[in-house]
Amino acid sequence: DLIVATNENDILHRFFKKGEYHRENIQKTISPSMDICVSSNFERYLFHLSGDDSSTLASWMGGFESTGKLTITGDLHSK
Repeated sequence: DLIVATNENDILHRFFKKGEYHRENIQKTISPSMDICVSSNFERYLFHLSGDDSSTLASWMGGFESTGKLTITGDLHSK
């Protein structure tokens, strides 16, 4: 089991629930260390999810940097 702790800035929770890693404005809360819009280690998880395919990861992250959105669906999301 994976447990994701979150607050109003729930980018990881949204990804694991809906497959949507979408950058949004940061909401300031009483837990500033969790006030993030991009998780610093998430690329490692995405690399594993891509089957350790650096080309796929580069494509995903390039799209994310351009649009602020990465959506994973289907079999990849249900892994």
